[in-house]
Amino acid sequence: MKFKENQFDAAEELFEKASQSFQQAERKGPQVQLHLTVTRMQLVAGRKEPADVHLDKAREIVRELGDPEELLKIIQELEKIKDAIDKR
Repeated sequence: MKFKENQFDAAEELFEKASQSFQQAERKGPQVQLHLTVTRMQLVAGRKEPADVHLDKAREIVRELGDPEELLKIIQELEKIKDAIDKR
């Protein structure tokens, strides 16, 4: 809800808390999904720099998971979306 209400700072705090919870519980799957979802949300809102932060975190976790092809494809698709936004 915070994100929909343009309360980006408050939303970022909640995203970070969720990410830390997944990290502490050693739940890398949900953690990477969180960062990929937040990346999409940031791109839709036109917030490229915060999207880059979450995409970088997702990349790091994907590496730790052994670079599963499925997740690498998702990251590539998000990069294409980001590039399309850059061209606008």
